[in-house]
Amino acid sequence: MAKISPLLYLFLLSISTSLQLTSACTCTFFQSPSTLRCSNCTEIPSYHDPRSITHLDLSSGSNTLTNALTSNTFINKGFFTLKHINLSHTEIGDIDMDAFLGIKELREVTLDLSYNSISFLRMTRFTNPKVLNLRGNPIESLDLGWLATELSELDLSNCSLTKIPPGAPFINSHLARINLDSNRLTSLPWTEIRNMNFLKELSLKDNPWRCDCQMYFLREYLLNRRGLDISSEVVCASPPELKGRRLSSIPMGELYCPLENKGLIGDVSEDMVRLQCLTEGLKEPEVEWHQGTLGREDLLVSQPGISIYNVPLPTPENYRQLHRFRWESVLEISANNSAYEGPWQFWCTAKNMYGIRSRELSLTRPTPTAQPLPRQPVYIRSTPAPKEIVTQ
Repeated sequence: MAKISPLLYLFLLSISTSLQLTSACTCTFFQSPSTLRCSNCTEIPSYHDPRSITHLDLSSGSNTLTNALTSNTFINKGFFTLKHINLSHTEIGDIDMDAFLGIKELREVTLDLSYNSISFLRMTRFTNPKVLNLRGNPIESLDLGWLATELSELDLSNCSLTKIPPGAPFINSHLARINLDSNRLTSLPWTEIRNMNFLKELSLKDNPWRCDCQMYFLREYLLNRRGLDISSEVVCASPPELKGRRLSSIPMGELYCPLENKGLIGDVSEDMVRLQCLTEGLKEPEVEWHQGTLGREDLLVSQPGISIYNVPLPTPENYRQLHRFRWESVLEISANNSAYEGPWQFWCTAKNMYGIRSRELSLTRPTPTAQPLPRQPVYIRSTPAPKEIVTQ
């Protein structure tokens, strides 16, 4: 049997040791602060003295925790005293809402979940950390729990947001700092941040903002309620005449209100079809009514049996300050007009210099009411004089 030279033996041993080290979850302990830093893990690691660890760092880029954050994950491993949890770049997709349950003083914990694949996140008021970093996740839904008083800082930067996630995650919260930098936000209605009595910082840089009266309203709301001035951070991407300008340099009169179609309702009877189309904007729009499709051949105009008229509606003072007004367009079709025969699909299209908005409504033709048969007298000749009997 051939002998293996000592040098070859050492070489093979080194290869074997290297493979073993790179394929297993390995952790290194650092004294100050008490930190456990791990790599090549597919789950939250085990440690012989987990209660001594205050910082857990799995952000090396070699960890894969795709389905690792199940209920009670950390207390099952004995990590009761964590203060800082860094799980960035770990390919996390799903997180159980009770994954962090049981950690002592969770309201003082900083939780870094940045640059993962999290699209839906639901927390409870008992599992909210103090700082939550979701930067670089494709967030679609975010539920921070009812009365989430513990969470004070939230990072949603670089999450490709086109609007605030549904569920009103900010309203009535105790958030002091929100980072919405580097998203695709064009508008932020002030109603999304109402009743935020603890807000101290709102970062809105690097978004393609549409500078209109809604953005002005947001600026004034934050300035008057929280003493925050966002105007220097907001750079307009639209409309074209304001592109590249900072919100702080634009007078209120140049921030127009985009046209909006706020509703289309209809009422039908055997005598008439009546529709009401509500619009809001800076200048009164031209309104067209179509029947069936939006084609020019289906355009309805005033004529005998068809009445079309516009009515200005009362406008609250705060709307007037923002150059925003309301109008109602009414369409009435009498039963003696051929349009009453259908089709019963109607379109309201409003347009002015600031936009075009259309809305469609389908109605059901009422069933004609059955008319009772007229009463007919019936005569019998069994008596000398005729006697009238009325049939039922």
